[in-house]
Amino acid sequence: MENIKAVIRQDLDKKGFELVGDFAEEKDVVKFKFKDKTGQEHPGITGVDRIDIMVAGFNYDGSHQALICNVPGDVSKKRDSKEKEKYGASWIGQQDVLSRVVFGFENLK
Repeated sequence: MENIKAVIRQDLDKKGFELVGDFAEEKDVVKFKFKDKTGQEHPGITGVDRIDIMVAGFNYDGSHQALICNVPGDVSKKRDSKEKEKYGASWIGQQDVLSRVVFGFENLK
């Protein structure tokens, strides 16, 4: 997050803008205010793009799991065969595209 703040300062300086106040951090987002060359204040917001990766497979004991890894972020369990009612398909990403592939174009309700 410190790198993002440095890049914002550098970008504002290049454009001749002035940072107003300090940065406010909320989870993976940085909020700030700046003045343009005419003196008008504008809000700004930026953050880190997150990458979501789903990892699935079998364990040595024959059970299976699906995990979602958020980079940056946490690892969370999506499916676990040792837990009841944890069955079915799991996907992440562009769910509208996946729905068309799985269900067909005409069934997008």
